[in-house]
Amino acid sequence: MNVDNDGVLLYYTAAGSFRISEGRRIAIDPLPGADPRMIEHLLLGPCIAVALHQRGYLVLHGSAVETAPTSADRSAVVFVGWSGQGKSTLVGALRRRGHRVLADDITPVLVRDGDVPVMLPGLSRLKLWPEAAAALGDDPEHLAQAFPKIEKRLRQIETPSQQPIPVRAIFLLDKGEQHRIEALGVQEAFMALVNHTYTVPLVRMADTARDHFAQCEALVRTVSVYRLIRHWSLDTLDALVTLVERSLV
Repeated sequence: MNVDNDGVLLYYTAAGSFRISEGRRIAIDPLPGADPRMIEHLLLGPCIAVALHQRGYLVLHGSAVETAPTSADRSAVVFVGWSGQGKSTLVGALRRRGHRVLADDITPVLVRDGDVPVMLPGLSRLKLWPEAAAALGDDPEHLAQAFPKIEKRLRQIETPSQQPIPVRAIFLLDKGEQHRIEALGVQEAFMALVNHTYTVPLVRMADTARDHFAQCEALVRTVSVYRLIRHWSLDTLDALVTLVERSLV
C-alpha cells in the first residue's frame, strides 16, 4: 500500500495494481494473465473499503443483517470479527430466519455528531466455506468459487435496499465453551471497534488515527456493543441464531 496526494495505491502480486482516488475512482492495472475472479475479489473487497474510507465512513470488518425488514422500524445488527470467525455463516443462518442480509465482510458506518449512526448496505452475496454452505441448505458444487486456490463459494442473495439503515447493535464474535452474550463496557467496546476496522493499515499510513478514534468513540457511546461467545459448531448454529434473536427482543 502507498498513500500520496493522488490517493491510495494497492498492489497485489497475483493481480496487479489498483489506485483509489477521492472515494469515487478506481483505476486498475492488471498483470498479464491475472485471474478475473481475483481482480473482482480485490475490487469488491479492499478497493471498495478504501473508497468508503475516503468518503468518511468507518469501515468495519463485519457482516450485517436487517432486524425488521417488513416494518417501518428498520435497523441493522453488525457482527464483527477476525477472518474465519464465522461472520458470513451467522448472517446466512439469520437470513434463513427471515432477516435480510445487508453486508458481508465489509460494513461501512457513517458516524456524525448528533446523528444516529447508519450503515450503508452492500453487495448481494455471501462468501461461504463449502461445509457452511451445505449447512445452510445449498449444494456447494452448484455455487461459484469465490476466488482462485481457496474453496470459498459465492452464494447470491436478494439485493438489499440501498437506503442507509440505523445501527441497532454490534456483536463482537468470540469463541468459548458455550453460547452466551455479554455487554461490553465503553472502553472495551471502543478497542474492539478500533481493532476490527477493515482499513486499519490505511488509517496508520494516512495519519488519520485521531479521526478514526473519534468515530469509534462516538459509535460506542450511541450503539450497544456485545461480545457474542459461541461454541463454534455448525451443529449448534440454530441455537446460536435463537440466542441472538432473543437478545434483540
